[in-house]
Amino acid sequence: LWAGEAVTQVPLGAVFRQGSGWACYVLEQGRARLRKIEIGHRGETGVEIVSGLQLGERVIVHPGDRVQEGVRVEQQD
Repeated sequence: LWAGEAVTQVPLGAVFRQGSGWACYVLEQGRARLRKIEIGHRGETGVEIVSGLQLGERVIVHPGDRVQEGVRVEQQD
């Protein structure tokens, strides 16, 4: 069990391994943008983001094979 103040976190399904590090896709002006990130603590459903994302950015959860850098994506709420 871990707790912290002002922790940025995203759903676990948004992050994936890229080489020896971690990455995720963010939604930026209707396109997927690959972002290298540094993660901290992980839980069953979420992961702490130490660096690489700004508060309020939208991440793509479970991006799948068709999502790549620069591909157009549609936001679903």
